[in-house]
Amino acid sequence: MKKLILGVCLLFSANIYADLISDGKTAMKQYNYKKAQEVFAKSCESGAGQGCFYLAHLYYRGLGVQEDVSKAVELWGKACDNGYAGACSSIGRVYESGGGLEADYKKAIEYYTKGIDGGDANSCMNLGSMYYKGKSLEQDFEKAVDLFKKTCDLGNSTGCVFAADVYMTKKNKKYNINTAKELYKKSCDLGNAYGCKRYKQLN
Repeated sequence: MKKLILGVCLLFSANIYADLISDGKTAMKQYNYKKAQEVFAKSCESGAGQGCFYLAHLYYRGLGVQEDVSKAVELWGKACDNGYAGACSSIGRVYESGGGLEADYKKAIEYYTKGIDGGDANSCMNLGSMYYKGKSLEQDFEKAVDLFKKTCDLGNSTGCVFAADVYMTKKNKKYNINTAKELYKKSCDLGNAYGCKRYKQLN
């Protein structure tokens, strides 16, 4: 009986969080950022990682609130810790680019890795790009393509294109046109116009 009551309570709480997120996103579409801030703040305070994520976005962009990058990072950190993997990617991106904070590649890699563990496609893409460019890491095409392919497997067409591009890089030891073609086709099937163009060029 206790388990049944607990299950009902958890389901009720999840529905409340979902409603708050929906209301906040609607307010954003209507450019009612003050209402969005209030709704997302309530959701975040209740422990919903997604609410903290969207609230952080408002602070990062200065939408309806005073722009505050440190506050945004703090909220993204809370969301990341609460299991919302997209927030891990957002923090990683700030640290990688130095977008309002001092660039810190070590922290960027740390948060991208945490995002990847949570199944976030953007984290795979961003860390893959760092390996591809050799950005604060030793250039490693193999690790880059593995991460891009993981992004592709998560349904992100750009990840398929990036992986294909790596296979088309002649200085890559795994240079393979046939594999590249397969990945361009997959990106095309996912609706990526560039992927369709490259696939046709290779046929």
